[in-house]
Amino acid sequence: DAATALGGRDNIENVMLLTIEAGGILSNHGQDMTPESSTLFFAISDYKQVNNLSAKQMRLQLTKTPKFTYFRGPDPITEISGIDGDIAYNLAANGSARQGSASQATDLRNLYYHHPLKLVHAALQPSATLSNGRTVNGGKLVDVTSAEGLMFTLAIDETTKLPSYIMSMENHPNLRDVSMITRFADYQDVDGLTLPTNLSRYIDDVELLTLRVSSQSINGDTVDLSPPSDVASATLPNTTPTEVSAEKIADHIWFLAGGYNSLVVEFSDHLVLFESSSEDRGLAVIAKARELVPGKPLTHLVNTHHHFDHSGGVRAAISEGLTVMTHEANANFYKALATKPSTLIPDSLEQNPKSATIISVQDKMVYEDDTMKFELYHIPGNTHASSLLMAYFPNQKLLYEADVYSSGSSASPFAPNFYETVKALNLDVEYIIPVHGKITPLSEFLEVITAAK
Repeated sequence: DAATALGGRDNIENVMLLTIEAGGILSNHGQDMTPESSTLFFAISDYKQVNNLSAKQMRLQLTKTPKFTYFRGPDPITEISGIDGDIAYNLAANGSARQGSASQATDLRNLYYHHPLKLVHAALQPSATLSNGRTVNGGKLVDVTSAEGLMFTLAIDETTKLPSYIMSMENHPNLRDVSMITRFADYQDVDGLTLPTNLSRYIDDVELLTLRVSSQSINGDTVDLSPPSDVASATLPNTTPTEVSAEKIADHIWFLAGGYNSLVVEFSDHLVLFESSSEDRGLAVIAKARELVPGKPLTHLVNTHHHFDHSGGVRAAISEGLTVMTHEANANFYKALATKPSTLIPDSLEQNPKSATIISVQDKMVYEDDTMKFELYHIPGNTHASSLLMAYFPNQKLLYEADVYSSGSSASPFAPNFYETVKALNLDVEYIIPVHGKITPLSEFLEVITAAK
């Protein structure tokens, strides 16, 4: 039915190239002001997707312009990526190319099939498997397993017989098992085929991307979508354990570098860890903390904010029995995150299930015993995130923060607000410890503030 509605089986099977040009809006998903909000977005222009259906190749180019305060500033960012078989690749503006990761290859391959023409084209091939035909809410659904073994659910409108959406289950590094859904609307004739001109992509219930097609063509000029030969022949390096270096910066305080900067803080009978950016990094810094002070248990993780690159290790910390200290705006999100299944790629919490224990911080919280003390403060009004916490060590005159200042960064749009908060609290600070970059004397930081203003 879907093949007939799209233009007929013969027409579909004769398609070699599909080119789509569009513009739209891309959500800043996982990096918004709160875990639940969807207020920050990029404007998408110069979107061009070229597909070779016989070879199942795809190249995608787009330009995204931030419509919010962004680290890199307001300038447009152009991205070019492609998939050919199991090889993902990325092209830079200067023409250089590099091979993408295995996870990027999986994501791009799934994205390739999230279009009605390409999925129906694949479903008509003898190598595809169709199963579980059913009717749900007035629509016809069928599961399509591609030649590569990837499974998609194709939904077909019962009246028009046109595909209404495609859904697949995918692994997300933070959210774990998620449904990826692309919805289609406003079908129009394109060279004898009927194709959608409005595409909206969702992760679970959150809208990620809306595209309005400006032009599309079938079997246009031949385009070589293969990756550059040196990229195609390259082999991805073997995955190596995450390296974590440790430096004692004060009595009972260690600075853990190697990507994202964490802290280990020793109390009289336990340890506290600051920041866990990802699953692998989280497990690595937990192991390093226990190695540094083997006689004391690691009991808490301090999380600066909810952004995906700073909360990716929260599930790992929960799996290791750590209590998570975070801003109150993140509490429900982390509790729900701890209950998410991770069956596609089992993570530490899937393999070692535990309930989340969360300590919520509002404006201020003091954590101390007779040997150590730190104070957690909310940074209000910062345009980076509404749930930002910073940690102040009054006896050492150290201030630990994430993203509002990163040493060596060419732009620091979030630093002035951060410093106004520090002044309002009358904190006596000698050094800033950023999650990104090197430990910075306050005098050097003040030069950055002057430039930022």
